[in-house]
Parts: sequence; structure tokens; C-alpha cells
Amino acid sequence: ISIGLVLFFGLLTKLSLDMIIRLSVEHAKLSYEDLAQLALGMLGRIVVMVCKFSYSFGCLVAYIIVVKDNCAPALRSLIYGNASQGNALLEEAWSVRFEDFESFVRVWFQRLLSSNAWFTWAASLVLILPLCLLRDMSPLAFTSFVSVAAMATIVGIVIYIYFDCPEVRQPGGTFYE
Repeated sequence: ISIGLVLFFGLLTKLSLDMIIRLSVEHAKLSYEDLAQLALGMLGRIVVMVCKFSYSFGCLVAYIIVVKDNCAPALRSLIYGNASQGNALLEEAWSVRFEDFESFVRVWFQRLLSSNAWFTWAASLVLILPLCLLRDMSPLAFTSFVSVAAMATIVGIVIYIYFDCPEVRQPGGTFYE
């Protein structure tokens, strides 16, 4: 049944894209909003704008969650080493009084890394907000290529480990349990 549903929705997608292309060529409209307004009136335009906003907002929330879950722990691990040593340094950071600017910056950075909420806010403001303010997305083409290449590399590594390293497989077909 799942293969049938995939084929069914693939067919629906093709038919709807063909309809959108035909409508845009016949009426020289270049945006989804204009096409929806032409076909369904102002309500159609509003529905398309709400759907595009919801999709974009959902992707942004997913990116922020990925940053929160991966970046702060990775930086803590890279900078402070193993978890027990890093946690001790971070616990110390909350009780230290600073005498000079250098110790203030060091302690502030340790506190930032120890709090996932503050790190998420900082990463969002420094990394994600500037990307959201771009008028033209073409500068992101290279980073998009790097992202796809990284995903392909990860898939390749997993396939390599599966076929070339049978000792990591557990009985029953699972990995690393």
C-alpha cells in the first residue's frame, strides 16, 4: 500500500506542477501568489502566503533545534575535552568572579556553552538572522553544495561501515546498542 501511495502522490504532484506551469505560461504570472490569486481569488493568494510562511518558519525552527542540539555540545567537547572535565570547568564558570577583561571573556564564553538556551539565542542572532535578511539567496549556493556533499559523505560512510566492518553489527541487524 505504501508504494501505491507514493506513486499516487507522485502522480498528483506531476499533474499539479503541469497545471501550475501551464497557468503561468498562459497568463505570464511569475509567483505562486499571483497564480493562486488568478485561479482562486484573494483567498487563494492568502492561503499560498500562509503555506509558504508556515513551511519557511518550520524549516527555521528545525535548523535552530539542530544548532541547539549539536553545536554547543560539539564546541564543549572540542574545547574542554571529555564530558567530566568539561562539566567541571563549566560548573566552575558559574561561580568565578572576574578580575580582568580576559577572565571575563573566558568565563562568559564558558557560561554561554554551558547553557543551551543562551547558546541557541546567540547562534540564532549571529548565524541564522543574517542569513534570513538576505534579499538574494545566490550567495548561499556554495554552502548548499557543501551541505549536500556532507550528507552524501555521511551516507557513503554508513554504507562503507555496513559492508566493510561487519564487527560493528550486532545480532539482529542493529548497530551500536
